[in-house]
Amino acid sequence: MAQKSNFSARKGKIGKTLRELGSRYYETLSKARFSIHKRSRRSKLKKEMAELERLYYAKGEEGSEEEVSEDVDIFLTEKANAPIETINVTYPVKPPFQFANIKYDPEVMELVYTPVDISLTQQEEEYLSTISLLLDNINIDPAILLRDKEEHLREKVMEIIEKYGMPLDAFQREKIIYCLLKDFTGYGPIDVLMNDRYIEDISCDGHDIPLYVYHRIFESIRTSIYINELDLNRFVLKLAQLCGKYISISQPITDASLPDGSRINLTLAGEVTKKGSTFSIRRFKQVPISPVELMKYGSVSGEQLAFFWLLLQYNKSILVSGSTAAGKTTLLNALCMFLKSSAKIVSIEDTPEINLYHDNWIQAVTRVGFGRGGAGSSSSGFESGFSGISGISKRPGDISLYDLLVAALRQRPDYIIVGEVRGAEAYTMFQAISIGHPSLGTIHSGSLSELMARIESQPMNVPRPLFAAIDCVAFTAIVSGETERKVRRTKEVIEILDLDFHTKELLTNEVFSWDPLADKFTFNKSFLFEGIAREFGVRESYLKGEMMRRAELLNCLCRYGITNYKDVTRIVQSYYINPEETYERIKEEGEKIRAKNEDSIY
Repeated sequence: MAQKSNFSARKGKIGKTLRELGSRYYETLSKARFSIHKRSRRSKLKKEMAELERLYYAKGEEGSEEEVSEDVDIFLTEKANAPIETINVTYPVKPPFQFANIKYDPEVMELVYTPVDISLTQQEEEYLSTISLLLDNINIDPAILLRDKEEHLREKVMEIIEKYGMPLDAFQREKIIYCLLKDFTGYGPIDVLMNDRYIEDISCDGHDIPLYVYHRIFESIRTSIYINELDLNRFVLKLAQLCGKYISISQPITDASLPDGSRINLTLAGEVTKKGSTFSIRRFKQVPISPVELMKYGSVSGEQLAFFWLLLQYNKSILVSGSTAAGKTTLLNALCMFLKSSAKIVSIEDTPEINLYHDNWIQAVTRVGFGRGGAGSSSSGFESGFSGISGISKRPGDISLYDLLVAALRQRPDYIIVGEVRGAEAYTMFQAISIGHPSLGTIHSGSLSELMARIESQPMNVPRPLFAAIDCVAFTAIVSGETERKVRRTKEVIEILDLDFHTKELLTNEVFSWDPLADKFTFNKSFLFEGIAREFGVRESYLKGEMMRRAELLNCLCRYGITNYKDVTRIVQSYYINPEETYERIKEEGEKIRAKNEDSIY
């Protein structure tokens, strides 16, 4: 109980610091630039920044980073529920140099996200410009940059400062190094956005137009960032280079992955987008969201997750379906944490989004070919036709999802994961399922009728009898209630049982449904349990009891705050080895784990 009190006290202290120091930082760093160079003011700022950094990223007795992040979540959620006209919140992104301010702007009558960077004095800006020019004239071994570009750049900057005798103290040096790292190795004008863990999407719709972001707490909001035409064209070219991709007037569109794994779509100049160059970034979460975290957000229930867990254990195939940004890949990635550690997994994707805590995993990614495309490909580098069943590439070296899936079937996988089913690979995937290869994947559709219409038409062309080989389809959606706050929910889980050969209609069962008024998930009846019982020689009553026990285990993890994906994965693997002991141990020691925030007990 004493530890709980300390945690509450720390939470209150952090909240107070947010309110008192946050607004002062915003005012000082973004407006009172002229005062920062004064020694007394700078000393005070350094002390305040150190205190804020210590509070948010403290270790040991002050609390773990996860606990502190949870406090900031609570604080921001409280602010988001306040009247929009009163919202004015500042929170740390990468202290002591990066913060974010979200404030209601009466002129545009909406919230505006303002990145708050450290400010430089005129003298510091002159030194920054000089150092930047000198760095351009230094020959740097590319091999060194690949190993540790940030550390190497820091060393070169310090050498220049010492060589030319620049009168900069330690804090000023850190400020200049930060600015150089942001431009040379970071993301320049959107560096704060890329470091903000609350940002899910970043969208630039053209030059001299405000960038928009999708904030995990405040949802879609505009930013104070505007990029002119020339700088935007240069920035799009830089982003393409960071991805190792080519974009030009002749090929003005490209899809790629940034070094951190984020998915990006780029267009150059006004060739295909009339407002100029654009980019759209889907942020990649470096730390995967665990199934227990999804429970904490209310996206899925413990019973649903336990049901999926049992299906995967008994080699059933699951398809996650939903609209754009409905959390399909997030749910798919979370379900993969229920796979046995000994299982061989092969995933195939256009852009790498799946992130598994699994050693026996082959991650395959498509590749764009070389040279100009032949029939069926456009000058932009995108395929305009349909992938041939023969798997013949459209350009030399072109590797499609279909090619990867055919290769995966030759690798004897226990599970095949298709990041997004959308082309001719669907036919091969459902063939693989029908002959006993358990598979998981995502697809864009909001209901079973929409799903069937898409599956049976070009370019997938999957016959209905073949589609019936899938065992379960989970439908995710973005919904909003009376408060108009958007949330993600797994609104429906449908079992695909068989095909009526007289009517050609699918025989289905809605095993889970979501009540939007009560915001609750209801378990109905599972006919798949009957099939598993016959196939594997287990009692149906055992499966139902096992589902409830696993649901209670997951509920315990959620209740005790054990949400880290590594912890959850290890507990799942421990459950496979000794279910009774793991279940009892979590129930008995869960509170201790929560209080101490241990890495893991296994």
